[in-house]
Amino acid sequence: MSNLKEINEKALQAQIDEIRSAPKGSQILAANQHVLEASKTSVWAGAGELSLGGFIWWTTSCNLVLTDFSTGVKSVEFSASGTGFMLGAVESELVGAFVVDPNTLPEDCHFSIGSGAVEEGVVTLFLLSTKGSIIGNFSGPAEGLDVGSMYGSGKLKVKRL
Repeated sequence: MSNLKEINEKALQAQIDEIRSAPKGSQILAANQHVLEASKTSVWAGAGELSLGGFIWWTTSCNLVLTDFSTGVKSVEFSASGTGFMLGAVESELVGAFVVDPNTLPEDCHFSIGSGAVEEGVVTLFLLSTKGSIIGNFSGPAEGLDVGSMYGSGKLKVKRL
């Protein structure tokens, strides 16, 4: 997929547009001021391989390597697992960006993964703080068998240089 960057940018913009439509004074609007004020939004690009799979018990993980080491951070590991209806296995090379300085990432996060793959498809990973603010968005081509979406709580681990 040669337009992966475009897919990721559209997915992130759709998320930001949804936040903009939140009621004035809402917690979600307050938590995401850092991405709503375009002149202040910075991004830290990264890429990595997402693995997702399971049957009743599922697990997912991704090591996102940054393209700019000036922050002193070389990568961020995301992981989550849990129970629920999940049947399938998918691997995807993701590209995207963090919209907060990787040095300030919380250990605990919420996530959403959307996947549509019957041999080939697309996967999107949204990372959010536990207060609902956007942390990052990553997308990539999917290989495997999985259709649907999942969300929950996960862990982020910052790896320094």
